[in-house]
Amino acid sequence: MTERTVTEIADLIGEPVSTVHDWVARGDLRSHKAGRNRLVADEDLIPFLAKREASGSQRERLARAQAERVEMDNSARRGQLIHADLVEETLMGQAAYLAQAHDAVAGRLAHELAGITDPGIIRAKILVEMREIREGLSQYGLRTADALEQVAQELERDEAAAEPDGESVGGPDKASPRRKRRTRKVAK
Repeated sequence: MTERTVTEIADLIGEPVSTVHDWVARGDLRSHKAGRNRLVADEDLIPFLAKREASGSQRERLARAQAERVEMDNSARRGQLIHADLVEETLMGQAAYLAQAHDAVAGRLAHELAGITDPGIIRAKILVEMREIREGLSQYGLRTADALEQVAQELERDEAAAEPDGESVGGPDKASPRRKRRTRKVAK
């Protein structure tokens, strides 16, 4: 049975030693005294940490979710991520192009190959058709890449326009300074 000191646990999980002492003092984490040290068995520590990680406070979960969102937004800005809608649209377009091109091969080659008996010539004509399809698919991919580049540039322009320029959140303070009230002497 492996046991760890409170200090070792704090270092291991990245929490202050005082926090681990608080868990022990509240009885959340079982421990026993051994000389000057308070020791916690791994068989008590592992379930405690698993439960703590699973539950977490609402504030911690919200903070993690917000951090993940910011990380994703930053990755998207750097061009490391693209929207799933764009990927789906691209793949669906490529699939439609391939389906159309493959369906057209039979019609184009049926008449042309009808009178040819040499397998080498037939093979060469089929290869030419397949290469044309691959070329068309690569051109489609280049057009898609250009469109994605334009989207990325538009996002960068939008972000640049939205960046703060030193003004307060609500824009420049347009409220005029308040004038001091003048009091009038009232005749009694």
